[in-house]
Parts: sequence; structure tokens; C-alpha cells
Amino acid sequence: MKRYWRPGVLWKAFGWESAQDFLADAERGIDPAAPVGHVVLIDEINKADSDLPNSLLEVLAQRSFRVESLPHPIGGPNVQSPLIVITTDEERELPAAFLRRRIVLTQQPDPGMRYRDWLVQRGAAHFAELPAELPNASPRRAELTAPVILEQAAEQLVSDRQQVSSLNLPPPDLAEYLDRLYALHELFPGETGAQQQWLGRLSAYGYLKHGVVAGQASVSQTRAPVAGLAERPAENG
Repeated sequence: MKRYWRPGVLWKAFGWESAQDFLADAERGIDPAAPVGHVVLIDEINKADSDLPNSLLEVLAQRSFRVESLPHPIGGPNVQSPLIVITTDEERELPAAFLRRRIVLTQQPDPGMRYRDWLVQRGAAHFAELPAELPNASPRRAELTAPVILEQAAEQLVSDRQQVSSLNLPPPDLAEYLDRLYALHELFPGETGAQQQWLGRLSAYGYLKHGVVAGQASVSQTRAPVAGLAERPAENG
């Protein structure tokens, strides 16, 4: 039977020890000891089958589930509950009973906060310097991206949102903002001048996915071409 069952993330989170017997040797790792805790990410649950949220209710409440042919359930009331993070882009409404049992956090600016400032705040969490006194902080101490780049990228994205709204297309959001910063950091680590030079071209690249809408040029077609973006450009531009 061990050849036919492969533990998924919930099995590992609720029954680490029992999962070990079903894992391939390469999956068990060097240290077979149970981790201190588990974090489970269920990404974009709205794209799953419509009955998945309700099916998860009992599993998460009981901290256990059954696997066919196994005599004992996986997990139980005495199992340390993992931290479960569930994301949704709200394309489909989730059941009220499911939401009542969750702590809901919305990735939106605080009331009264400018969208630009909120973007910069989120960008700083990924790329700014981490204070040394921060408990359990990453070893990163120096900033990865200059504040001026975080601010200019945010201003540019806000401008892009305004332009794309006339094309009836989904506006860029936090994900596109962070993708832009990651691309700049990978192409030109620590080079603020080069990052500023290519900021507009990266913005154009973000809209190539939209193509042409109703015979009109998309926002991406009004900016500089970025065909060579995958490779680092020559130093002279």
C-alpha cells in the first residue's frame, strides 16, 4: 500500500510521523525528526472546486482526516495545529460558514492612506533595510533597493493604473509592483542609476500580456520596447 499513497501537505502537517513511511527516500530529508511547527499555504482557493472550502471545515476543526485503507485517522485533537494561510482573489464568493472561522486580512491600504504610500510601505518590507533589533529577523541588514526606486516605481504604477482603466483591463496592483522591483534587483543589484533608467521599460513589459484590445494599442505598446529584457543590456545602454 505504501507504493500507492503519497502524503500531501495536510498529511505532513497533521501527521508528520505517519507520513514518513509513505515518503520516498529523497523526500524524507536528512533529519527525520518532526519540525517544530508547520505552515500550510492554500493559494487562490477560489479557483478550486466549489465544494473545497466546506470540505475543509471539518478537517481544520478536527485537525484530522481519514485516508482510505488506513486503520487510524491522520492527526487528532492533540495535534499541534499548523498555521494555515489561505488566499483568494475574490473572483468567487467563499461560503459564509468558512469565512466565519477564519481571520480575514485584506491587502488594501488603510483608510485615509494614499495608494502610492501603501505600495512603498509594502515594497520596503521586501527590499528596505531590516533593523538589527528586530526579533528573529532575516540576516539582511543593508537595503536591497534604494528608497527612490521604491517611490518612483509606486508613482509609475499608480500612473499605469489610471492609463489602463480607459482600456477596460484589470489594473496593475501590488503583485505587479513587487514583480517590477524584483526584476530591477535581479538585473541591476545595487545599481540605482541603471534601475531608474529601466524602470519605464519594465512597466511596458508588465503590459505585454494584455496585447491589443478592441483594435487599440495597449499601454505596453506606447512605451519603449523590451525585447531584450531577459538579458542584461550593455553598459552604454
